[in-house]
Amino acid sequence: MAEAKIETRVENKNICVVHIVGEVDSGNLLELEGALKPVIDDAKIKYIVFDCNDLIFIDSKVVGYIAYLHTTLAHATRSIAFAQTNETINDILMLVGLTTIIPQFNTTEDAISNLQ
Repeated sequence: MAEAKIETRVENKNICVVHIVGEVDSGNLLELEGALKPVIDDAKIKYIVFDCNDLIFIDSKVVGYIAYLHTTLAHATRSIAFAQTNETINDILMLVGLTTIIPQFNTTEDAISNLQ
């Protein structure tokens, strides 16, 4: 099982930054889902920004979960964004077409300021 550390923090009352360190795959996807459940359940949170600066790897199940999350939140006029994706993560997201529907930002600060 891959190691991952997932931290969430609320910025400006309606943006949640999700900082992921390490690898997220089918072995620890439940950890990510568990960390995001309170965020998803909080209707005041309009945007979720995935800070991918320290994210090393995601597998197809995680990509599927992100696509599901995007669709679910979009129905509630909420959205997600990516910040600081490295080349590996960006290639995975691009390969499955998520970069065309989910905004990406160079830094977490850019994401926060653009989403307000």
